[in-house]
Amino acid sequence: MTIHPTLGWMLVALFGALAVGSLSRLVSLRGKPADLVRNRVGSLKTWWVIAPTFAIAIVLGQVAVAVVFSVIGWLALSEYARLVGTRTADRWLLRISLILVPLQYAAICLQWTLAAHLLLPIAGLILLSVSQTAVGRVQGFRQAVATWYWALLLLVYGPSHAVMLWSLPAEQSADVGPVGWFLFLIVLTEMNDISQAFFGRHWGDRKIAPIVSPFKTWVGFCGGVVTTTVLAFTLAPLLTTLAGISTEWSLPGGNGLMRSVAAGLLISIVGFFGDINLSAVKRDVGVKDSGTLLPGQGGVLDRIDSLTFTAPAFYFFVSVIQNQ
Repeated sequence: MTIHPTLGWMLVALFGALAVGSLSRLVSLRGKPADLVRNRVGSLKTWWVIAPTFAIAIVLGQVAVAVVFSVIGWLALSEYARLVGTRTADRWLLRISLILVPLQYAAICLQWTLAAHLLLPIAGLILLSVSQTAVGRVQGFRQAVATWYWALLLLVYGPSHAVMLWSLPAEQSADVGPVGWFLFLIVLTEMNDISQAFFGRHWGDRKIAPIVSPFKTWVGFCGGVVTTTVLAFTLAPLLTTLAGISTEWSLPGGNGLMRSVAAGLLISIVGFFGDINLSAVKRDVGVKDSGTLLPGQGGVLDRIDSLTFTAPAFYFFVSVIQNQ
């Protein structure tokens, strides 16, 4: 198996950054309270599981990534069911949602673009509704169907657009291939989360959404926007064709600076709203974290919250500019 040099160097750089960040975190934890040390070390261990898993999947290709995202979708829906509580009568809604997850990713991998776009929004709505009306279950009908339809679109359909990026035509991708679009989105989304938390933790005091997400600050938000935008400008020429498209947005010479900056701004701002969107769900049910599956980071929903918004937003951003 041959790995494109750009992809290889990107993976090396990511693991190098993770190693440096881990070492810095361990040094900064000296003399800190035991509970804090346990939490932060747990978070580092989780990253060292997530990073190799995604790296291996990326090297293996779209199908492997789709399998990983299918597992994430199953875990996210199951975690969501525990959060909101599922009546015995509504368990079929969860089962139908779980069945639709691999079908969505199969449609993507088979290049059935129309099916990938319509399966969950249309077939999902019909199946969820029919499963209730067919047995005459009318009590709580609207709440049950709406609750699971929302979850299906947010936790499966939204993130699946990240894998759809892999289906973009090769001629519209950088030398590294369509994987570049996917890697660009994932790296920027995660770095936006990390930088917002970092700046907010060290210098933030003015809350941006104290009721929904008490730890979000204006400094953290702005730090995330700046960091993500700079990173987008840096990575765009390596992983995407954003910097190589000459249109009315481009500066003289057609360097595509504005497109790269726009992508960074889009991912950072939309990612923030994706984060607090799921924070609202957790506040609604009275919990801080969505689960305990990922030590130091909470649950799966805590890890994919930003991606639920950034994946579809970035996918359609790329689709629009590529068709101009």
